[in-house]
Order: sequence, then C-alpha cells, then structure tokens
Amino acid sequence: MPIDTPDVEELIELLRSNAELRRKVFVALAPDEFLALPAKVERLAEQSAERFARIESLLERQAQEFVSYRQMSEERFARIEAALEHLAQEFAAYRQASEERFARIEAALERQAQEFVSYRQMSEERFARIEAALERQAQEFAAYRQASEERFARIEAALEHLAQEFAAYRQASEERFARIEAALQALTESHNRVVEEFSSYREATNSRLDRIDMQIALLAEKIDRLVEWQKVRDVHIDDLRGWRLEMHYAKHIHAYLGKVMRRVRLLSPPDIEEQVRQALAGDEIVDIFSADIIARGRPLDAPDRDIYLVMEVSMVVDVSDVARARRRAELMRKAGYPCMAAVGGHDITEEAKLEAQHSNVLCALDGNLHGWDSAQGQAIPAGPE
Repeated sequence: MPIDTPDVEELIELLRSNAELRRKVFVALAPDEFLALPAKVERLAEQSAERFARIESLLERQAQEFVSYRQMSEERFARIEAALEHLAQEFAAYRQASEERFARIEAALERQAQEFVSYRQMSEERFARIEAALERQAQEFAAYRQASEERFARIEAALEHLAQEFAAYRQASEERFARIEAALQALTESHNRVVEEFSSYREATNSRLDRIDMQIALLAEKIDRLVEWQKVRDVHIDDLRGWRLEMHYAKHIHAYLGKVMRRVRLLSPPDIEEQVRQALAGDEIVDIFSADIIARGRPLDAPDRDIYLVMEVSMVVDVSDVARARRRAELMRKAGYPCMAAVGGHDITEEAKLEAQHSNVLCALDGNLHGWDSAQGQAIPAGPE
C-alpha cells in the first residue's frame, strides 16, 4: 500500500511524541549486532580493567621484591665493610655493579609500565571515539528517520560496516592482549631465573662470609694470644731489667755511696735477722727481708758511727718505690738500726721526686745522689718496742 507524505509526517510526529513507540521502532529497525554492541563494549572494558589490574599487581610485587633484596644487599655490604676494611674497594665495586643492574631492571620495568599506561590510555581513547561515533550515529539516525527505505539501507550498510570494523578491532585487541600476556609470562620466567641466580649467589656469598668470619675469629684469637704473650714477655723483660739493675746497684753500692760514706758493706737478711725478729712481727720481718738492698757504712762527716740504708731499685722510680723504701727504713729504725731510706734507678717520675723530697728519701740516679743530708737526718733509731 503506498504511503503518502501526510502519513509519513503523521508517523514522524507520533514517534516524536511517543517515546515507547520510538524505542520499539528503533529496536525493530536496528540490527542485532548494533543492539548487542553496548554490552560487548562493557564486557571488553571490564576484561581490559581486570587485565590491567593483574599487570599492575604483578609489577608492584616485582618492584617490592627488588626493593627488599636491594635493602638486604645494602645491609650485608655495610657489615662486610665494617668487618673487612681491606676488602672495601672490591665490595664497593660489586655494590656499584649491583646498583647499575638494579637501575637497568627498574628502567626496563618503568618502560614497560609506561607502555602499559600508554596502551590503556590509547584503548580508552578509542573506546571514547567509538562511543562518540555511536552517539553521533544515533543522533543522525534520529534526525533522518523521515528518510526513505533507501536511507535506512545505507544506514544498515554503515552499521554492518561498523560491526565488521568493531569485530576486527576486537580481534586485534585480543591479539595484542595475547602478545602482552606472552611477554609478561616471558618476563615472569626471566624474573624467576634472576631470583634463582640471586639466591644461588646469595648462598655462595653467605658461605664465603661464614668462612671469612671463621678465619677472622681464628686470626683474632691468635692475635689475642700473641698480645698476651707479648705482655708476659714485657713483664719478664722488665723483671730481668729490674733484677739486673738491682744486681748492678748491689755490686756497685760502694761506688754509689762512696762519695758520702766509707766502709760501705752490703748486708744480707741473716746479718740483721736476730735483732729484727726480736723487735718486729712476722709481716714486718718479711717486709724488711724483701728489700732490694740493705747496706751499712759510716758517713764521712761522722766516721765513728755506723748508719744503715734500705734501698728500692727500679728502672723508673715511682711513688710506690719511695713509699716502700720509707716504710722499710722505719721498720729498721723500729728494730733499733739507725737507717735511712733510699731509691735507685735510671730515672724518677716527677711525683716520686716530690714525694722523696717530702719524705727525706735519698735518691741515687745513675750515680748521682740527691737529698743526702735530709735522708741522713732521718737515720735516728726509735728503739725496739
């Protein structure tokens, strides 16, 4: 039945005023591919979002693993540098190489992340253009609904072509996603190999470090033993020097005191033992017998009386030597002997020198006598108690 122009205009007016009728006409005229297009676009968008989320999560885990391992490497390198200073340059070179490798890996991941972001942005832009094109086509379809069947045919042909293009685009997108997933799989496998290599190297490094630690411990133990032996040797050497100096003073006591005394005679404990034992207690007796030198002589200015001398000999005379000489001279005077205190040696500390002057102790330093007059004045017997 032929359709007149007023009928068409009346139909158009009816479609404009009745939205439900307009929708039914659109559904009846539009092909199934066009109607299914929004749902397909939505599913494709959801699939893209899920894939991008998986890719971002995997990249984030890889970045965290690299950061964790790098932090662990830095801490281990710091301990190595503190323990093995002579290997600092080698470890510094290794650390620099590691940092460069990490930088290259991070740069590669950054480039991949940028490529993913770029591709996602490009996909979103394409979806936006498709949506805009669909919107424009829908507007054109609404504007030209009054056109003839011929125009509808052209629109259907255009929609068919659009459906084909969308199918082609979807296939291309699927192929791209497949390539991306394959590349990601290859990257994951490569990362796993790198992790395995790092694990092997870390185990070997830990083994070497353990061996180095054991060697350092053994070396430290040997050094400690050497230091202890050195201390013992120094003590023995000091003892030998002291004994030698003591023997020297004992042998040459007449030469040292000949300037101020005559008939100088070196005494031994048996020479004074009887009187000392009668006047002193046990510890006091042992203290006197422990003196380095006990001598007797007559001062040149008092040739008619004997005077005794208790001397402590040391390489370097200190305050303790002065104190021992003074204490033992006091014990000799307590036992009834007119005795003076003396110290002898190569040198004397400043504090010991002041103490000797204050305590009236004679100092014999390399053949030179100091404080004879004041020391002689102390040689007054206190008498036995």
